[in-house]
Amino acid sequence: MSEAILQILLLLAYLSIGLISIIFPIFAICVTYLRQEKSETEKELAKRQDILKQKILDLTKETNEAGNSEYFTISIEKQLQNTKTELENIKFRLSYLTAKGVVLIPSIALGIALISASLGINFYYEGTLETQVIIFMFISIIFIIVTVYRLFKTIQAVEYASLRSARNVDFDVVYESREKVQEIKHREETQISIGFGTEEDNLENVCPRIFIPTDIKITSTYGPTHVALQPPKYGYANHNMIAPDTPIVFLPKYEYSAIIFKVTADKIGTYKIPVSIDAKGIYKFLEILTLKVI
Repeated sequence: MSEAILQILLLLAYLSIGLISIIFPIFAICVTYLRQEKSETEKELAKRQDILKQKILDLTKETNEAGNSEYFTISIEKQLQNTKTELENIKFRLSYLTAKGVVLIPSIALGIALISASLGINFYYEGTLETQVIIFMFISIIFIIVTVYRLFKTIQAVEYASLRSARNVDFDVVYESREKVQEIKHREETQISIGFGTEEDNLENVCPRIFIPTDIKITSTYGPTHVALQPPKYGYANHNMIAPDTPIVFLPKYEYSAIIFKVTADKIGTYKIPVSIDAKGIYKFLEILTLKVI
């Protein structure tokens, strides 16, 4: 029987042992990103499902107008299949960071690879048929390839998580009444308090910004805040921005902070009040409140 086959079997056995030894260090790295990625994945899944619902509503409206039920059926099936594929890909990316994906499956695969290589070596020395030895060798090779592929996907998932510049955090932004709509009286000075907080995480260097249309005059502010008119080329032109003089150093989860100011309005109408929030390590959050002048 060829000596080369024995050398390959020995190499496969050593490779299996070597790969087993690096599984737990890799999992230790994955754990540092798992919580964030789980949260981001849940939000991404919810977002894709909302997009699908909206597409179905749009297709339903188009079908009712055109009266083409066959087109509706085909389009819905296509959208469902595309969304299913997207959701599966998102879930798979997260699965490569879990204990099952990093430790359990690779360990089982490497265990089979090591046993197969060991059996091949044993049968080689017993002088068993070369075909049987080769079969065990190829079984070992296949399971090592499966393990290397999964570890590669895990490393890709870690790379994706580490390169993610920020995470999404949802804030609860409301008026003092806990509502997102407030009414004020025409030409009467009114105090407004806009509060914000999150249940998701403790945050650092939180910087809220409130944009008030210039039709509403800001008469005074409370605390260390400043008011600045937005330049024409900025996103909220013709708005005055109210923001703290310095970012909030630390905002614990479940706690609210607020910006308080007084306004008067010369025109009756409904106004949108954009509120954006920046913080260390998160994407900018935007909420649109409503102010009604009656």
